[in-house]
Formats: sequence, C-alpha cells, structure tokens
Amino acid sequence: MPPTRQHLLVFPYCILLALVVTYPLITVIHSEYLGDRTTDSYEYARHIWWINYALDNGLPVIDQPYLGYPDGLDGAWIWGNPFQSFPAVVFARFMPLVLAFNLSVLVHLTLNGWAAYWLAWRLTRHLPAALLGGTIFALYPTLQGHLIAGHVGLVTLWGLPLYAVGLLALASPVSQRGRGFRGGVAPTVILTALALLASVLGNNVLLIYGVFPIAAWYGLTCLFSRNWGGLWRGIIASAIGGALALIFILPVALEQTRSNGADTRGDLNYSADLLAFAAPSFYNPLFSDLEYSRRILGEIDNIEGTAYIGVIAALLALVAVWHVPKARRWFYLALGAWVLSLGAILKINDEFAHLSFDNYWTAIPLPWALLGELPVLDIARTAGRFNYIVGLALAMLATYGWAWIITRLRGRSWFSVGYIVPLQLMLIVGIAFEYQVSWRGWMPYTPHAIDLQAIEISQLSNDPSVRAVFNIPHYHPIVAKDGLLLQTRHHKPLIAGYVTRQTPVSTAKLVLLQTTLDPALLYEAGADVVILSREWDDPEGVLEAFARQQLGEPFHDSARLLAWRVPPPTEAPAFTVIPAADERFTERARLFLYAPQDGWLTYQTALTGAQQPVTLALDGQTIQTWFVDGLQTVDERVAVTAGYHELSLHIPGGCPVSFTPALICTSVEMRGTQALDYTPSQPAPISFGNGITLQASEIRRTPNGASAVQINLAWAFDEAIPADRLVRFVHILDADGQPISQHDSGLGAFAAGDVTFDSLTVDLTDAPDDVRVYVGWYTYPEIARLPVLTPNVLGGQDGWVQLNAIAR
Repeated sequence: MPPTRQHLLVFPYCILLALVVTYPLITVIHSEYLGDRTTDSYEYARHIWWINYALDNGLPVIDQPYLGYPDGLDGAWIWGNPFQSFPAVVFARFMPLVLAFNLSVLVHLTLNGWAAYWLAWRLTRHLPAALLGGTIFALYPTLQGHLIAGHVGLVTLWGLPLYAVGLLALASPVSQRGRGFRGGVAPTVILTALALLASVLGNNVLLIYGVFPIAAWYGLTCLFSRNWGGLWRGIIASAIGGALALIFILPVALEQTRSNGADTRGDLNYSADLLAFAAPSFYNPLFSDLEYSRRILGEIDNIEGTAYIGVIAALLALVAVWHVPKARRWFYLALGAWVLSLGAILKINDEFAHLSFDNYWTAIPLPWALLGELPVLDIARTAGRFNYIVGLALAMLATYGWAWIITRLRGRSWFSVGYIVPLQLMLIVGIAFEYQVSWRGWMPYTPHAIDLQAIEISQLSNDPSVRAVFNIPHYHPIVAKDGLLLQTRHHKPLIAGYVTRQTPVSTAKLVLLQTTLDPALLYEAGADVVILSREWDDPEGVLEAFARQQLGEPFHDSARLLAWRVPPPTEAPAFTVIPAADERFTERARLFLYAPQDGWLTYQTALTGAQQPVTLALDGQTIQTWFVDGLQTVDERVAVTAGYHELSLHIPGGCPVSFTPALICTSVEMRGTQALDYTPSQPAPISFGNGITLQASEIRRTPNGASAVQINLAWAFDEAIPADRLVRFVHILDADGQPISQHDSGLGAFAAGDVTFDSLTVDLTDAPDDVRVYVGWYTYPEIARLPVLTPNVLGGQDGWVQLNAIAR
C-alpha cells in the first residue's frame, strides 16, 4: 500500500480511538459537554459562543466587554490560544454550540493519535508497531485526566509529535530522507517551525511542558553526538517557530503581568508523586482495590497527578531499551520529563518527603526547584503536565519494542503472519482497558442541570433595560462556570466572569455586593439581575432567604436556580464596610469597604504576636509595616478613592513548607478590627517633579486636644526614589507668611509604583488663630525644591502647595 494512502486510512482508526477515550460522549454528543462537573468546558464553550456573537453584533472579538462589567476584561488569552476555540467556532456557525464544542475536541484527539502514529511510522517503518504507538499516546492516562477536567487546549497535543518528526529529520537530512517532511532541508525547517507553532496554540504553557523538553532533548542529543549541523538546523527551525509563536504568546504574557489576580501557581500541589507512574486509576474496576493508588493520587483525583505508564507499555519499552540501541534516546527523554514532572519537592504517597540531620528536617529538592525559577519557565505552575512527554516517549519506546518482537517472531517456523492481527488487537484492548481513567460517567455531564432551558432567563436577551447579571455565590468556582454558560442564553454582561481560571474583578466589590445585596450598591454596579445557584454552598438556604429579604420574590424559581430583578434604590449608596471578625492568621486577614467618593478613614485593630512583621496593604499596595511582639495597637489614617477596596494585613512571605517545628509560621491574632470615621478628602491629586504625586491630603483635629491637628498625606511614586536624596517638608505659616513650625523628613526609599501614607501631628497651642499649611519636596544636599507640575495650584509657582487654611 502506498504510504500516503496508508496514512489516510489510519485516520478512521484514530477517530475510533477518540471515540473510545471519550465514551459515552458519542451517545450524547448533541446535548452534553465533555468533562466532569468541575469542568472547564463551560468557559471554553462560552468563549466560542462569544466569538460568533461578537462577529454578528459588531462587538470586539478579543476584548471582553461582556465580562467584568462595566470595565470589561482583557481577552488576550483567547487570541493567544486559538485552538481552544478552533475549529469549534466554525462548526458553531451552522450547528448547536454543544455539538460544535464536542466535535472540535474529537478532531484534536483524532489528530493526537494520528500525529503520534506518523512519528512512530517514521521511526520504524512498521505499521502494526506505529499503530500501537499512536494508540498509547492517544489513550495515555495523563491526557484522559485533562479530558475529565475539560482542559481542551491542554489535550491539543498533535503538534508535539510533528515537531519531533521535523527535528529528527533535520538531525541528518541524508539518513532521514523519507523519514521526516518531504522536499529537502529548507521546507523541513519551515514545517518544523510550523509544528512548533501548532504545539503552543492549544495552550501557551505547552511551550514549557511539551516544546521545552523535546527541544532540550534534541539539543543534548546533538551535542553528545557532535552533530553540529543538526544542532544548528534545529535551532534555526525552533527560532523561526518561536518567533511565530511570540505573535500569540506575547499578548498573553503582557496581560498576565498586568493582572492583579491572586497567585494561582500550584508547583507543589500539582506535581506528580514519585510512584504515580505505577498508580492506575482507582476508578478502573481492574484496580479499584489498590489502596496505594488512592494514597498516591490523593486530592489530585486523576487529573493533574495521573501519570500511569501501564504494564503492557512498560514491558514493551523495556524490550526496546534492552534490544534496540537507537530507541534508548527516547528512554532518556522519558526519564528527563518524568523527573521534571515530580516538581520542585519530592512527594511520596502524596506527602512531601523529607530528610533529618541532627533533628533538622528538610524537604528533598528536585531539578525543577531551580529550573522552575528561570525566566519563562517560571510561569509553569503544574509540573505534573510534563507527563505528556513521558507518554509520547513511552509510545515511541513501545513502538520499537513491538517492532522488534514481531521481527523476531516472523523468523520462527511456527509463527504465521496471520497471528499478528489477533496479537495486535489483544495489546490494543489491554492497553485501552488498563489506561481507562474514568468508569463512573464523568466524561459527559448535562448542561440542563443549570437550567439552560429556563424560559425566563433566556428572555432576558430581549430586555434592553438589563445592564448586567450578578451570579451568586460569587466565590464558588462552579457557579462562575455555570454563569459563563448561562450567558450564552441570556446574552447579558456579567458583573464578574473570567477568561481563564478566575475573575480579576475586585474581590472587595463582589464580597460587598453579595454580603449586602443592597439595591443601591447593586444598581450602582449595574447589576439589574441577580441569579442564585441553590445547589452550591447554600444547603440550608441562608443566602436564598437573605436574597428574598433584600430583593423580594424571584421572577424565576426552579430546582437549581433563582433569579431576581433588582428593585430600584431609594437613595444613593453610602459608605459601607463588611465587619471584620476576630481571627488568627498566618498569611492574610482582610477587610472590605465601599467609599462613595474619595476620602479618608481610620483603620483600627489590635494585633498580638511573637516577633512577627506585619504589613498593612490597600488593594495589594503596602502602606505601613509593624514588628509585632506582644500587643500592637494599630490606629492608621488611610486615604481611599471612590469605589471598592480591600484593606489587608499580611505576614510578609507567608508560610513556606517546613518540616522543622521551630520554623513553622507563628500566627498573629487580630481583634476589634474596624474602618470608621470616613470623611471626604481634598480634591484632585497634585503632581511634583521626579514622578511624585500627592494623591490626597487631610488636616483634621485630633481627638486629644482642640489645639492639635493631624496632617495626613498620601503619596504615590512613578519613579524610584532613593532614601537619601529627597526630603518631604511641611511648613506651617501664619497669615503674614511668618514660619510657625517646620517638619522635614526623608520618608525612605521607594520603588516605582509604591505608595505611602505620611502622617504627623502638630501642636498649635501657642500659634495664632489663622495659620496655613504648605507641603513640598526638596533635593538633598542641594536644598532645591521639586517643581509643582499641576497648573493653577495655590503656591505651586514657589515649589510648594498650600493645603488649606486653619482658622481656630
């Protein structure tokens, strides 16, 4: 059979593999989404819907004005990972969204099997062995785990085998002729570059989990064999592919650096266990009684930690390593990727392993502890995903092993060629059975479970008075996913929502909106409809009862969803604070507030700890630091802008993993925390030279005496400020301009982007009745005032700013 026809005829077999690995999806492909109940499929389906909706309605396709209302969200992730939406976005033009989504997944899974088959064929020229290699990669448990989670982009892996095909062809164009891409060196370089590009378009992090280990393995192989020509050809192809990939990766990287969302790295939790390679799924009936599998997989639950290599594939790989010298390079790739998959710290039985030296306990660091801190590589948060490459290398080893066995069997007098087919089928069925991760109906789940057919909710799409929808409980990840899919029916913006992982919308805003369900706050935020999910985190109906109290009777009431129209408010929203409960914290304690306009407030709390530094931050920006040793009373004046804010206490550095009791974090106790005494601030920020801005100022009487005043200043720094070069001054003059009091102070060193609050108390007992306060900066030792850059500011022409007059 001509090779081209043979390769095309392998496609139906790869389609069958895709149907097997997703079964019973094919039986419900028109109505249910691939993935378990916590799946990411909903968010990807929503993004597919959005692209077509935006095209049809003249809206931005990449930017997301319908998420994070009213500001919108950056949609760079959709641009940077197009295979998460393609070809589904094309299918969805002429078929239901759920069918388009599922068919798109099947297309990518089919290509996975076929690309691995083609790589195996190019290596061995052995059809049965190549089919077996493609089967192993297509059904590999790591891939199945990510299917369960609906990680559509992360299972789009077909570019990696093609990238390996191209590199191996470039290693020696003469000896590899016919074993790579056709047409000579230059076309092979271009096609290899395109294969690298395809490898990262499903999910940019595959640059690290897939491309990086393959490229490093190829480079080291060329170095050890002194194949300088192959090394340079590989570098050129990879550089071209990398440059093309930057078109998609850079916007995502820039968006991630701008994001102020929480750190979601999982270097430790989502690394593979040392014994995971021998831990099959405990949902597989063949292995359900294996207690050690449950210990090893633990909370990972067959998703990020799944790394089972299988008995059949392992035996075939051993045959290859023992008998086929050229197969051993794939063993080195599998070994290297497996070590990286273990993450930064060794885990055994889902617990961090440790050593003891003279009663000092320490974790066991691994290579990823160093590599994972290098630029670019440091964005990786789930080291277990290196098992993709373990699966690819294992598939190639098994290919070599099975090819060697068949070749030896054919030399036996008693062996007939007809035996190959039943042996091949037995191996494939055995691999498929022992690789099966889910046997409890996880693969599909019903979208009707979140009432997608609810007529009242769907009719919101025809109501122009509805500005946005607020889904509660806002903090529940499944409610957030359900809300994204519901948007495909009601077509209204969401107060929260996200493009990937979690919403970047202010936590303070979401907490205050849900905790108060105040119609004034909801209306001000644009939330005209509130949808409550009954099935998540409200088993006793507490949130439902509160919503009924605040919003009245819902217009939609079903088993899983309740929906209210927000009643018109009777007054404007007022200053609102969520009371902070007394608590012990080892990392962070938070307080949330809403300010109707720019102003100042007093933050009070009492801290008790033992030799522990604690910082106070406003929306993540540190504004004050204390060293708590015993009882520390905090009474801090804080400037806030109009809107939602989070005031938080942090223990710098948090709590590192430690096995030594003496190094375990000690907690700090917080009591009586409150934000009060809110007053409007002076208008408009004022800019000085050297990138210094007076964001807000306040002069207020102190409670301990009528003759004392407190001067509060909020500074922001757009440029780095050295500690010994600039001095802040506050001068108090009488009505005739004669000095009464002067306070000069170096506030310390600041980095670009820092903020600080500056407060001083001045006793005016002996001062005249009418005094004025001036503030500014000067350089030291030159004693030259920084210019005031904001025009038309009282005193600005003289290099200082008059805050106000104090009449007593």
